[in-house]
This record gives sequence, C-alpha cells and structure tokens, in this order.
Amino acid sequence: MIIGIDPGAEWSAVVSFDGTVQGAAYMPNTAVLYMLKADAVPVCIEMPESRGGAVSQSLLDTAAWVGRFDYDQKATLYTPRQIRSHFCGSPNSKRKQVRQDLIDRLGPVGTVKNPGPLYKIGRHEKVNGESVTEHLWDALAVAVMGYDLRRPNESQV
Repeated sequence: MIIGIDPGAEWSAVVSFDGTVQGAAYMPNTAVLYMLKADAVPVCIEMPESRGGAVSQSLLDTAAWVGRFDYDQKATLYTPRQIRSHFCGSPNSKRKQVRQDLIDRLGPVGTVKNPGPLYKIGRHEKVNGESVTEHLWDALAVAVMGYDLRRPNESQV
C-alpha cells in the first residue's frame, strides 16, 4: 500500500493505492498529519516547485506542510515535472495527459450507477466550494508513481 498526497496550503488530497484505488479523500492538513503519524505506510508527496515567477504565499504554505508531512524524513518527494516524465516521458506534458495515462492503465471513472475503478477519483465533488477532482488525480499520480518505483523491475526477475 502507498499513500499519495497532493498537498495544499490548508487542505490536501490523499489517495491510498495498492494496484487499485483503496481510498481517496480531500481533508484538512491537520487531519492528514494525524493520519500519517498513526499509519506506518510508505508515503509519496508531490513537492511544489518554482514555476519561474514570483512565489505566492500559498505555495510557501504548501511547502511548509510538505515538511510537516515528512516529519520523519521517510516520505518520497516527487516534483510535478518528475511525475509528468514518469507517465508521459516528458516533463513538459500536461495534467490531462497524465490523467489519460492513469485511465488507460487503471480503467474508467464510470458513472454513479456503474462506477469504474477510478470512480473515487473522478467524481465531481466540491469542498468549501472548490472542486477537488484535480487534486485527487494529482494524488493518484503520486501514489501510482511511488507504487511503480517500489515494485521490482519485472525484466530483472
């Protein structure tokens, strides 16, 4: 099992993945921190990176939360560019290309009446008036990348 986190300044998306999506939530950072201290599961976190312009207070707050989540320095940190390279072969890929790769690999989102394997991720949910779908996809990408990199290389078996 791998926990993938897309951190935010106040709320973060969390996905548990073991080859399939086991759980997905968008929760306050204090709740994520409490959960991480209680579980002994490998954690992968998307690490914010500079986009070449001025750095916002929100980005700084997010980076501070990454440090809190990695309090024991055992989490694996991936930048968005590393994640896009892992899934699409190029750090200049777009989020929608990563999402499509995840769908191709894991299956469709589905519908309310016929939920697919990614229904927990792709449902259109709002928290505090904000759509959390993009955050959940990012957390899934982090979790799947961590899962991929922890598995033995099948060509070496």
